[in-house]
Amino acid sequence: MEGAPRRGIDLLLVLDDPEEANRLASLLGNHGFEVLPRQAANAEELARQVRARNWDLLIARYGGVVPPAGVLHQVRRANKDIPVLFLLEAPDPDQRADALRLGAEDAVPADAEKLLIQVVRRALANLEQRRRLRYWQRRFAESESRLEQLLMSSRAPIALVQDGTYVLVNEPYARLFGHHHPDEMTLTPVIDTIAPASQGRLRPWLKPLDPENAFDQETLSFTALSSQGEELPVHATLAQVDYRGEPALQITLREPPSARREAEGPADVSEVRTRELVEELNALIRRAARSGEDALLLYLAVDRFEALQGELGLEVTEAGVAELARYLDAHLGERLLFGRLGEETFVAALPGNDAEGAVALAERLRQGVASQIFPAGQASFTCTLSIAITPLGETTATADEALASCRKLAAELARGGGNAVRFHEPVVELREGQLDDEELVRIGRLLLKKDLVQVHFQPLVALRGEARPWYEVQMALPAEAFAEGEIPQDFVARIFRTPVGRELDQKVLERAAASLAARKEEVPDLRLAVHLCHASVADPTLPEQLARTLERFSLKPADFVFQLREYEIVHHLGSAAHLLAELQKLGAERALTHFGLAVQPTATLGRIAVDYVKVAGSLVDKAQRDKEALEELKALIAEVKRLGLRVVVPHIESATVIPALWQVGADYLQGYYFQPPAPEMAFDFSEE
Repeated sequence: MEGAPRRGIDLLLVLDDPEEANRLASLLGNHGFEVLPRQAANAEELARQVRARNWDLLIARYGGVVPPAGVLHQVRRANKDIPVLFLLEAPDPDQRADALRLGAEDAVPADAEKLLIQVVRRALANLEQRRRLRYWQRRFAESESRLEQLLMSSRAPIALVQDGTYVLVNEPYARLFGHHHPDEMTLTPVIDTIAPASQGRLRPWLKPLDPENAFDQETLSFTALSSQGEELPVHATLAQVDYRGEPALQITLREPPSARREAEGPADVSEVRTRELVEELNALIRRAARSGEDALLLYLAVDRFEALQGELGLEVTEAGVAELARYLDAHLGERLLFGRLGEETFVAALPGNDAEGAVALAERLRQGVASQIFPAGQASFTCTLSIAITPLGETTATADEALASCRKLAAELARGGGNAVRFHEPVVELREGQLDDEELVRIGRLLLKKDLVQVHFQPLVALRGEARPWYEVQMALPAEAFAEGEIPQDFVARIFRTPVGRELDQKVLERAAASLAARKEEVPDLRLAVHLCHASVADPTLPEQLARTLERFSLKPADFVFQLREYEIVHHLGSAAHLLAELQKLGAERALTHFGLAVQPTATLGRIAVDYVKVAGSLVDKAQRDKEALEELKALIAEVKRLGLRVVVPHIESATVIPALWQVGADYLQGYYFQPPAPEMAFDFSEE
């Protein structure tokens, strides 16, 4: 009952023994790595494979078919960033030191499986960080180029300063200071362009900037000095940016706010105010990260705003919201900021981290607004509020992130009728390095206790004209239950590899059975495919428990296809084979999923009996991007079809591969191209 598989890891195994290669692939797969393994049995094959693609990991035996120096030479020669891990026959500090000296990621004893898994995790994490660094370095170089182009084409007067000297000035800035060309100001000391009375105010900003501790954006009014000696009152925004790899002070000159508001129309003022509010929130977040000055964000949304506009008209609604703003302003008390963010939303930031006090204040505001009748010209205006509260602290990245959490929460309150207050308090907080098995079990039990386990359904579409509709069941969790606002990529897969996976399996089966029972009258031949995790496979009482659960919902085992992962079958062959035989006796069908990730995948099919084979999603993902990978997938499906088994192909994202899959004999397709997982079984199979 696991979620979608993570991106496949391209693994190159420099080994001459296929059984050992299969064992390693299975070991990694059983610990959550969806590997796409290839074997290189000699130096020539290693050279060819290294050049063929960007591998995520290379594992070789120290002193095996290719010497350690030869392995790393091939990697360097191809100019590839491939973590290399050597397996030792026994713990040997000298061999490990030699491997590290040559440039390997590490060298570990072949039988130290727990250590091997941790080293692989570290190697892949480091590789991901290096790839991200290179990606952002490229993006940064592009951004610097665009920054210079945008700055030079901007109508606002902008200059960049390093070490108190202008290094880049655009034309509006130069004209404002009486110059005909920007180059005339380049390398001019900034202090020479400031009136003597204002030099003291600017001097602190002209010191060398700290690249590790950028200052918060600031606004400053001062008097500039033109080339003709005329004094120019200006309003400036000061910000720290990077220019050509070094920190720089960006000075953007604007008219004073009052003059700008007089010149701009109402829509412009609203847009400017929204931008200023977001900038102020970002400043609060930076302050919280640096000095621990936490704050609490209140997001106040007017319920049924569009309906109010329709009932009262735009003019009356706007007048009423203006009166609401005055009421909120008068009753908010001490705050760091308050403003109208959109047509129907306001934001306020309260100092400190007193969550209970913020909720109490929000409740008073909610009750007060609900009981008020606001004057709106010749009419009156009444409304209610949905108020979401979230902390602004060191873990908050940006104002946009905090506002997004509040918008989601306020929308949820509105769907429930509105006129409510809720504090954004995630059920699960995942901290770096926290996700060991013990912590995952604790989180799983917490999700069960709070009844947060849900199910979604994704249709499987027949390519061969079978009339019986079916869906795969996937466990779903509310993203708002997590502090990060989203479920980590591999969280669901990892939690099902712990002992609590058995309880989660049972909860998902119960939810799925209840949904199926409710739909049976309308669609009598409907069936569901459900996953069974390792803890379930190892439970000898499972078949009996499954039968009791289905009987409780008046369902038959034939209404279900029970799915086992290839890794779990390979790693626990005895218990898996027994369970598959018992399921057949009950009358249920069986499927092997995540198929094709072993070095010799079809060998598994000779050891167990199943009705369906679902190929690994990572293989399908690659096949939709790469012609060679598509040919490999077609060959794999053809092998399975020769064994007389029905084939399911998941992760279909476009129609381009469907003709090839039909020609090679695939029986069922599944993926976002047809429908993403959804809480209801509402797919129209007749259209397909």
